[in-house]
Amino acid sequence: MFLGERVTGRQAAGVAVGIAGLLLLFWPDSGAWSSRTALLGNGLVVLAALCWWVSIVYTRAHRWVATPLQLMPWQCLLATVALVILALALEGAPPSRIGTPALLALAYNGFIGTALGFWAMTVVNRRVPATTASLGVLATPVLGIGLSAIILAEGLNPLLIVSALTILFGIALGAKGGG
Repeated sequence: MFLGERVTGRQAAGVAVGIAGLLLLFWPDSGAWSSRTALLGNGLVVLAALCWWVSIVYTRAHRWVATPLQLMPWQCLLATVALVILALALEGAPPSRIGTPALLALAYNGFIGTALGFWAMTVVNRRVPATTASLGVLATPVLGIGLSAIILAEGLNPLLIVSALTILFGIALGAKGGG
């Protein structure tokens, strides 16, 4: 709508089915409404989705002077400053000793999870239509559900399975719609 890109009927249907799968994750029996913490977490998930939407639209509409790789260090520096201030305000000073596993996790999350991931998404968002990028991002909760089951040994209830399959069906439907 904001970019003037053509969206096929199959792509629109794929996005709709994928969003329906996401909504299943918020179904009242899923525990999504059981506590204030769960409500806050779900609200943050919706906020993150809106931020990705803004990012995709802005990246597609922006007239680039520098490459994403040239901009990434500055974006990460700005984000780091903002997050350090926020962490200090909400959590207080960090512990005086931080172990090697925590430092390795910080390094991985900072460089691989954040910088490399954001750079890759920016490159993809510049090159593919917004609908295609949105369909790809729909796979994130499915990956999260699968990894939490494998790595954390969390159970898969029927609602999670139906939700993941619905999202995957929406992705497949939209991907066949051209792009």
